[in-house]
Amino acid sequence: MLNKIFQLFFGLLIFSLALACEAPKKESGEVELAFEMDLFPEGIAFDKKRNCIYLNSLKHSKIVSYNLTTGTHQTLLESGEHGYLPGFGMIVKEDTLYALGNSLRQNDKRSILLMLDLNSGDYIDSYSPTDSNKMYLNDLVVSPDNIIYMTDSESNKIFKIQRPHKSVEVFLDREAVSHCNGISLSTDNSKLYLASEKGIGIIDIATKSILNPLHADFMGNDGLKYKDGYLLGLINIWQSDPSKNGIFKYDLNPAGDSITNKVKLLSFDEAFKIPTTFDHKGEEIFFIKNTQLDNFEEETRAIVDDNKLEPYILMNMSIPKGR
Repeated sequence: MLNKIFQLFFGLLIFSLALACEAPKKESGEVELAFEMDLFPEGIAFDKKRNCIYLNSLKHSKIVSYNLTTGTHQTLLESGEHGYLPGFGMIVKEDTLYALGNSLRQNDKRSILLMLDLNSGDYIDSYSPTDSNKMYLNDLVVSPDNIIYMTDSESNKIFKIQRPHKSVEVFLDREAVSHCNGISLSTDNSKLYLASEKGIGIIDIATKSILNPLHADFMGNDGLKYKDGYLLGLINIWQSDPSKNGIFKYDLNPAGDSITNKVKLLSFDEAFKIPTTFDHKGEEIFFIKNTQLDNFEEETRAIVDDNKLEPYILMNMSIPKGR
């Protein structure tokens, strides 16, 4: 009897191993998303309350959501709804989604900040700043006292909106922190961290002074997030030397006004097709592994090669401790 039980158990084990070999699972930390393959997402935001990831689209000027608990995919904002433009930086604060968009044509430069109620999906407000020069609102952060700070990657300017007022003001205009992309805010609401083309700049909000020397070793960050006394950044610009790309941690001194160390947390290989901005949930980082932006022509919003389109992969990774 025991011999028959052993034979049955051994047979089931072999069968299970065979199935495992025939149907390998995806690498842990990756989810294939069921959105249209020509979404070309640039901005991403995590909603802690609903356990959702929001993505916007450069091609379709829309915003979609993926629920991490249920695995459901939905459209939050239809194409061009409420005047939305091709999507860039996004952030969730309480029950509001703040989403930036830009027209992509060189002869038609427009930007928009759209605010949506995440309880209902309803429109709250929007801002469409005008400027005689080019404007390209790229990323944003919202302070506890409802000040919205926005980077402009076409200039040296950081813009500011004090809600509920409707005016868009220039908060900072400094060549030393030119063409900023990612932006983040210290926990005590006293410093802005800017990913400029010259490196990471740390700005004292009260005096508008630059607190640190900018260093070329810290340039190239697309997204930038402050967390627990350090910064997280994503670099994707080095096409000729991909070894320079990846997810990085920038340690700060206790005062938060100087970068003391840089550590690479994740390297990008050929499977990473221009990841852009990211967001984090606790000790996890979320980003789209394969935005495929090299297959998208911004000026015409056309696909370069339809045959190269592939499903988007949402990747999450744990932030290593003690590094």
